Formats: sequence, structure tokens, C-alpha cells
Amino acid sequence: MIDYKTNIFSKLTLLILFLVIDRNTNAQISPTGVGDAQIAEWSALGIQQKLNSAKTWESMTYVGWANKSIRNYNPLDRKDSWVLNEAITHKMKVNNWRYALSFIYKHKTKYSYTDDNINQSVKQEFRTYGSVNYPFKLNYLTIVPTFRQEVRRFYTSDFDLPTEDLEFRTRFRLQFIFNLDKQNEHRIIGSSEQLFTFDHDHKNEDWSKYSYNESRFMLYYSYSPSTIPIQLDLGYKNDLLGTIHPHSANYIAFDVIIKNPFF
Repeated sequence: MIDYKTNIFSKLTLLILFLVIDRNTNAQISPTGVGDAQIAEWSALGIQQKLNSAKTWESMTYVGWANKSIRNYNPLDRKDSWVLNEAITHKMKVNNWRYALSFIYKHKTKYSYTDDNINQSVKQEFRTYGSVNYPFKLNYLTIVPTFRQEVRRFYTSDFDLPTEDLEFRTRFRLQFIFNLDKQNEHRIIGSSEQLFTFDHDHKNEDWSKYSYNESRFMLYYSYSPSTIPIQLDLGYKNDLLGTIHPHSANYIAFDVIIKNPFF
């Protein structure tokens, strides 16, 4: 019992240390994870809104859809999930530090295969996360390291608890934003992100070990015309899953962000 309490205390301490305070201005909407897939497709529509005249507070709201293939290379073969996200970001006046708090709902369709049948089930996810980042600007290049801590709660379609009902996930991302022109209309955005997790087993009332889970690599072209308050992003994502026998899921992604439609 002492070891169990000590283990829980150490994990909660780690959570608190990382739950310090992602949304980056002029950055794409990152694709949601779809798990095992040959190829996946992600599209999203977002609204980025300044909340005060000093432009230190910002809201980012988006809805996104993901499809995937498992046994072929058609990215629209099967629906995977849809996501609703709301994030509030604050930029500190005295320096470049940014911190954010976000809430996400994700509705995911899961598939299991037999010889003759494809069975479907629904997994619902409610997620909150806090993040902090600090952009470094070097002429045309901006480097943005980000720490992000998530708490994820899972339910079935009937709001019952699945076997793994709760997860704490830590993400560290290093992002590179390269401006291709002086007007900052054209950009190349690349990033590398590593994810670490520990889960709660509802059935056995036990916690897994805190461990590395996956890596995500992305490369995007982003266009923000100076005459229209929108941003268009087109990119590729590679999701490297697992540790012992890692395998990749490949994504094509597109999103549109409408900027400051209300004022």
C-alpha cells in the first residue's frame, strides 16, 4: 500500500510540474492522432480571435475531421474521428512567453476486423491541457519549444468506462517556422514532437508506468495573404508509434484559419 501511494504521489507531482501553463500564432492546426493506419487525412476549420486591444489574449476555436485507411492506401476509406477544440492563449508583455489552456472533445470510431466482418465501436474523449512556449526569433527563422501536459478522460458511446479510462500525457515539441518573404505571407513550418504517457486501468484499478509512447514529425506550407484575414495550411505528418516494433502512420493535412472575424 505504501508503494502504491508513493507511486501515485510521484505521478501527480510530475503532472503538477508539467501542468504549467500551445497555440502558436501563425501555426497550423495539428492533426489529431488516428492510431494504426496506412495513410490518414486531416482537415480543419478554425477561428483565431484577438480578445483585447493589446493583443495579449487570444482565442483559437476549431473543428477538425480525420479519415484513414488500414488495409489500402485510400485516405478517405473510413471515418476515424472529429474534434472540437477551444484554446485561450496569453502572451506576457514583459517577454515572449506564451501560455495556454485548452479543452477538447473527440469522437472516435474504432474498428475491429474478422474474416468476414468489420465491427465498429465509439470512443469518446474529453481532454484538457496546459502548455507553455517561448519563441526564439532569428531573422526569418522562429524556433518555438513547447511543453504541454494533457489529462484525457475516455468513455464509450453510452458513457460507460472503458478498460483504460484516464490518461496523463506529456508532450514536448520543437517547432521551426521559416518565413519565405518579408511580408510573412509564405512560411514553411516543421516540427518534431515526443509524447510520454501513463494510464489508469479501470478494470484492475492500476496505473501503468510513465513511458515514451510516440513521436510526431510534421512539415507544412502556410500561406497568409495580407489582403484577406485567413491562413491556409497544407502539410504532411508522420506519426511514429510504439517502441519495440515501431511503425508509422502517414497523414496528409489541410486547414483553413479565419483571423479576427469579430473585430
